[in-house]
Amino acid sequence: MSYSRRNFIKAAAGVAAGALATPYIATQSKAQSAGGNGGKPLKIIHFVSDGTSPSMVTISDIFSRTVRDRGLCWLAMSKDENAHTGLMDVASLSSCVTDSSASSSAWGCGCRINNGAVNCLPDKTLLKPLYELLREPHWKRGLVTTTEITHATPAGFGSACESRGDTTAIANYYRTLEIDVLLGGGQSIYKDNMLEEYRRFGYQIAKTSDDLKKIDTGKKVLGLFAGGHLPMTIDWLNHKSLQATVPTLAEMTTKALEMLGANDRFILQVEGGRVDHACHSSDAPGAIYDHLAFDDAIQVALDYQKAHPETLIVVTADHGCGGPSLNGMGSNYGDTPALLANIQKAKGSFERLTSGLKKCGNAPQVQAYIEKNYEIKLTAEQANWLLLVRDERHTEIYGPISGYTGQLGMTLANHFGISWGSGNHSADFVALVAKGPGSERFKGLIRNTDIFGHYMDFAGLNFRNKQWTGKTAQAVSVPMSAHWLDTQIA
Repeated sequence: MSYSRRNFIKAAAGVAAGALATPYIATQSKAQSAGGNGGKPLKIIHFVSDGTSPSMVTISDIFSRTVRDRGLCWLAMSKDENAHTGLMDVASLSSCVTDSSASSSAWGCGCRINNGAVNCLPDKTLLKPLYELLREPHWKRGLVTTTEITHATPAGFGSACESRGDTTAIANYYRTLEIDVLLGGGQSIYKDNMLEEYRRFGYQIAKTSDDLKKIDTGKKVLGLFAGGHLPMTIDWLNHKSLQATVPTLAEMTTKALEMLGANDRFILQVEGGRVDHACHSSDAPGAIYDHLAFDDAIQVALDYQKAHPETLIVVTADHGCGGPSLNGMGSNYGDTPALLANIQKAKGSFERLTSGLKKCGNAPQVQAYIEKNYEIKLTAEQANWLLLVRDERHTEIYGPISGYTGQLGMTLANHFGISWGSGNHSADFVALVAKGPGSERFKGLIRNTDIFGHYMDFAGLNFRNKQWTGKTAQAVSVPMSAHWLDTQIA
């Protein structure tokens, strides 16, 4: 990828920060003297990079230094003397390897639940989610994501149902709670009758970047910017039509803070959800570019916090995914930096490019397709291997990486230096950094359920949900159509 686009993320963050600065000039001096409520934050911004193991943070930081001449905001925060860092155990009730709904629900209700459920115990008891509990004390609430707005991670803060696949129930829960800001994808989920119900509850509906710019910041908003999930950043970079209609995560975060920031108290969850999807597909360029876009949204929040020191920023992940590893390549590992730099030549995500690759009839066509889209020359042996896997004439002994995209990712690993352990979630403890009032609670090794208790304490609420003490049931069965690959390309 040419990096005349190199400045894309830097520029996007600059635009977002500029848009954010103006509305708050009048309150800056007040904010600087506030510093929270007795050491407790009055405003909380909770960032989630979905499917991001510590190794992905490392890889993205090194790549960022290559193409942006600076590292990640995430790691820069960690060096701040006013920030606290930690690791988080994100296991679910049904497994040491969590899915996104169980992980987000642990933050959202303070209980470990089975994979596949949303704030729901194995006996089908629905628990009180965070955004329901914060409604009465008049905390404004927002959800911003690059996935469908009803997807697992935002759902964990704002709904409760037996299955993460019940998107209608999740959408209705949001409306009933009157969550103030909802920005993401999911036009295909919100049929006309559902949109009309939202309008009856006072919501503005936005479907393009221009719509988002024009909304009344004093009213609730439902922003749906794609049929399914938002496009991956690498595809956004390569298609002007997407740039014209789909806002970046930084831009959505800016607008959310503009809308919520006029209030005394708010909580906002911001999710970079498509990192996980790329890692499931062993798609190194897709994952890295979405992680950089997520990092730009962090910068928007840090700029906001400078004027509003009563704000707590928490940055973390819900689980690892794929086990990416940047490996030593070549003599004395000297080839690794140059191979990683090849990522910037990619012209799209696996999600967009594999359909064309699957149409190739022979090895020379595969070689030509890969060279066109990645500027990489595969050997005939590598090209023939992809044909064998595609046609299911050969599979790897290790099942979790034996699929077509997994083998494509491992083939390109020879040219990117990034290998993959599987196409599944992993049991990694995830990295966490917090800055602002109350951030000291997030240092060291913590449990995912601790976060709910912290947020309750910050709001002055002593409520705790019922913990499960019975026999652990099996995880809810969620079809793939309701999981990570439920994508409609914008």
